[in-house]
Amino acid sequence: MEKVRIGVIGVGGMGYAHCKSVKMLEETELTCVCDNEEEVAKQRGEEFEVKYFTDYKELIKSGLCDGVIVATPHWFHPEISIFAFENGLHVLSEKPIAVRVSDADKMIEAAKKNNKTFAVMYQRRTTPLVKKVLQIIKEGRLGDIQRTLCVDPWYRSQAYYESGVWRATWIGEGGGVTINQAPHTIDLFTLLAGLPKKIEAKTRTKLHKIEVEDEVSAFLEYENGAWGYYYTSTCEPVGPFHLEITGDKAKLVIRGKDVVLYN
Repeated sequence: MEKVRIGVIGVGGMGYAHCKSVKMLEETELTCVCDNEEEVAKQRGEEFEVKYFTDYKELIKSGLCDGVIVATPHWFHPEISIFAFENGLHVLSEKPIAVRVSDADKMIEAAKKNNKTFAVMYQRRTTPLVKKVLQIIKEGRLGDIQRTLCVDPWYRSQAYYESGVWRATWIGEGGGVTINQAPHTIDLFTLLAGLPKKIEAKTRTKLHKIEVEDEVSAFLEYENGAWGYYYTSTCEPVGPFHLEITGDKAKLVIRGKDVVLYN
């Protein structure tokens, strides 16, 4: 079997976990890594016995990989991904896809223009639980959606936010809980319940000494007139997320890893 050669860009945090995963898979081969901190790049390169770079452009042009995983801070996802597409590589970007919608559109357009595979790291979509729930919904067993609810609690200490100068800043991260902790659950919520046509939201910095929001509350309205509610924060003890989708035939409730269908 011919393996897909992968380079990982940004290996100080999640990128390190991606390196380990790529090494474990039969279909992939880790061939190079990159980080703008030379000490980190060198350490990962030596640990995984691959060539390391401090300039992502050099990695992309090296000819060592067929695709890259982009695991840098959020603002850099678009420029790295677009450069990779333009140089013939496939891209898997960590979430969020970008900070600005316009940048995300440019990434998608670059992937299409260069006929390359592009994906964002929303791995929770692939779990058996989500696949089964999506099947139930597609089969029409809930009927027309009448109401939705999603409560997604997180906790982050002040020390967490102070662990990196880019964290919880507009210039470094582009937002707070909505763009960092919550995207996976927001993705599942919209995948299963659909996109609302209207959102009225409030955000605030409730607990932490940070620039960006640590709490969000939103009222949703769907195309068919259904209402919904969404809440997330990093201000309370971590517990299982709670999701409800009520239709005119049945109601589906997900709480953590448990699923109940009320007929």
